[in-house]
Amino acid sequence: MQVSVFFDPVFYRITGTEQAELVIDGTDLRGLVAALVDRFGPSFREALVDACGGIASGVVALADGKRLNLDSPLADEVEVAFLRAIAGG
Repeated sequence: MQVSVFFDPVFYRITGTEQAELVIDGTDLRGLVAALVDRFGPSFREALVDACGGIASGVVALADGKRLNLDSPLADEVEVAFLRAIAGG
């Protein structure tokens, strides 16, 4: 499955790129996350995945404007964006 991934500035600092094109074996967000961790390493995992193996607090994954969880199915040629919440007031 072909997936396009877009990273916000926080993830850009880790990945060194604003976007990536991947071919993954999985059909859900969990498979995409595994492929991204394989590609970008432990720093990416620390920023994206919490201690229980879920999406870290403050991180949002979106596809077609819809928030995803790890079990969300992905369509072929989907575009997924990873965003880190910004705090402030």
